[in-house]
Amino acid sequence: MIERRQTPPVFKSYKRYKPYLRLDFYFRCAYCGITEYRWGSDRNFVVEHFRPRSRFPKLVCAYSNLYYACNRCNDFKSDIWPSALLLKKGYGWADPCSSEVYVEHLSELEDGTVAARTSIGEYTKTHLRLNGRLYLVQWRRERRELIADLDATTQIIEHVRLSAANFSQAERRNLALLFHSHHKLCERLRLEY
Repeated sequence: MIERRQTPPVFKSYKRYKPYLRLDFYFRCAYCGITEYRWGSDRNFVVEHFRPRSRFPKLVCAYSNLYYACNRCNDFKSDIWPSALLLKKGYGWADPCSSEVYVEHLSELEDGTVAARTSIGEYTKTHLRLNGRLYLVQWRRERRELIADLDATTQIIEHVRLSAANFSQAERRNLALLFHSHHKLCERLRLEY
C-alpha cells in the first residue's frame, strides 16, 4: 500500500504536485508498478486523478486524489469510473493508497501475468490491460527471476557470514565488501524493477 509521506503546500495547479508524488510513489506507477528507470524517465509519468476530474471537479487539486502514473496507465484509465450498478456489484478501481493491490485484488503469476483475486482486481486488470501489454508481462517475469536470484545469494551470504568467526581479518574485510556490494545491487534493482 502506498503511504503518503509528503506534505506539499497547496497548489492551484495539480501538475505542481508531481515532484511530491514521485517520492510518495517511489518513482513508479501507482497502477502497473513500472519504474521511471524502466519506462524511460519521469517525462513518461503524469499526475493522475484517481477520481476523474470530469466527475469529481472538487478533487482536481486534492493531493489525496492525485497519483503518480505512467502515461499508458493514465491513458487506459482516462476518466473511466464505474457506474453505480458496477460499484454495487463490487467492481471498481483497485486503490493502491488504501489496499495492497497485488495481495488483496491481484496476484502476479510466475509467467509474469496477473490474475484477479476479486471483482475489483478484474476491473482494474481489464481496464488497464495489465496482461495485454507484453512489456509489462516480461518486466514482471524478469523481476520475479531477479528476486529469486537475490534471495538465493542472500542465503549464501548469510551462511558464509555465520562461518566468519573462523575467518582471517582479510577474509572478514572481503566479506564486508561483499555485503556492501550486495546491498548496493539490491538498492539498484529496487529502483530499476
